Amino acid sequence: LYNQVRFRSLAKKLGFEVTHRQRLSIGESNQNLSYPSNPIETSLESDRPNIIWLVSESLRWDMLNEETMPHTFLRSKQGWRLTNHYSGGNGTRQGLFSLFYGIYGSYWDAFLRERKSPVLMDLLQDRDYEMNMYTSADFSYPEFDQTIFEKVPPQNLHQFHDNKDAVDRDIDNTDAIVELIKTTAANSPFMVFMFYESTHARYSFPEVDAIRKPYLGDLNYATMTRKSLAPKIGELKNRYINASHFIDRQMERVFAEIDRQDLWDNTIVVVAGDHGEEFMENGFWGHNSGFSTQQIKTPMVIWLPDSQPRVITTPTSHVDITATILPALGVTNDPSDYTQGVDLNRPIDRNYLVVSDWSGVCFIGDEYKFTLPFSSSLTSSNKLFDKHDRPSTDLVGFLSAHRQHLDDIMGNASKFLQR
Repeated sequence: LYNQVRFRSLAKKLGFEVTHRQRLSIGESNQNLSYPSNPIETSLESDRPNIIWLVSESLRWDMLNEETMPHTFLRSKQGWRLTNHYSGGNGTRQGLFSLFYGIYGSYWDAFLRERKSPVLMDLLQDRDYEMNMYTSADFSYPEFDQTIFEKVPPQNLHQFHDNKDAVDRDIDNTDAIVELIKTTAANSPFMVFMFYESTHARYSFPEVDAIRKPYLGDLNYATMTRKSLAPKIGELKNRYINASHFIDRQMERVFAEIDRQDLWDNTIVVVAGDHGEEFMENGFWGHNSGFSTQQIKTPMVIWLPDSQPRVITTPTSHVDITATILPALGVTNDPSDYTQGVDLNRPIDRNYLVVSDWSGVCFIGDEYKFTLPFSSSLTSSNKLFDKHDRPSTDLVGFLSAHRQHLDDIMGNASKFLQR
């Protein structure tokens, strides 16, 4: 037992002048959900396109190129390729949450607590979609079986509990998806989701996909430090590039089956990463440690029926995807009823994006990144960075230009909550 003494109160008793530093924080409270903010309405004449959703763990934006992911890159020329796209989080929970719900990843705890599924998934089930979800990881960690896929019957959540490595699990799951598309094509509509694991550290791949050498052979987490890893970071990144190449071949198998079944005209296809991955470009390895470009920027390709190929260079976000897909499924609500994203079919007019982590959210603008924690503390406070992820001291200039944007973010962080 000890008597807690704060330095601020001690200093005041000793006669020192104590000033309070002002901070911006979102604040935490136990609130109930109010999501969507209005009942969802749909057009009776709306189509029911199939949906195939392929997400790869830790896949960052610059892997989508002609060398690393040639099949997906070539296919992207027939869809919408978003070249300046950001995840809604720097980790899997917030990343996939923002992708399916279309709202800030900071809502994760509230939705998990109430086990509330997204509008997208509720709509598909109401419209009798055949749904099959696959992962080479686990649906219970993170707890997607209690959030995104809460209402999907357990027998339709396919995951492996054996000792196979990530490569074999990814191959087996792709086998199952190809067979499913083949046998389900005549029974439309269907939705298939796949979460690939090989691009997660330790970055797994068969030798046939080793397009970058030398690559690091031994990856021992127990003995690894940033200091010991620094001389080998190039070889570690080569492992990651090789793993991305392997994932590209698996995705091409799915694309080829869509070809064989002639489904492109009646299928929405989404390819993305849940978040990015850093290789010490800013001093860190992996993800979940900050909002550097490498940790939060991902590829995004969308194929929509009856749409023309596009390359979208305007900054976009995971929260925009449901805002774009739901109107294509006949939802007539204003998107603000269920999302904080924008419909990419419309002109994009906004000044910033929002990315979340465990501690709060981050404003992502053209020139600055600024963190807004849930609560101010020694370990979680406001931090300002420039667009190159370097710490900035121009807090006064930033706040004078963006105070209204920060007010809007703090409001949106509780928009779908009620006391």
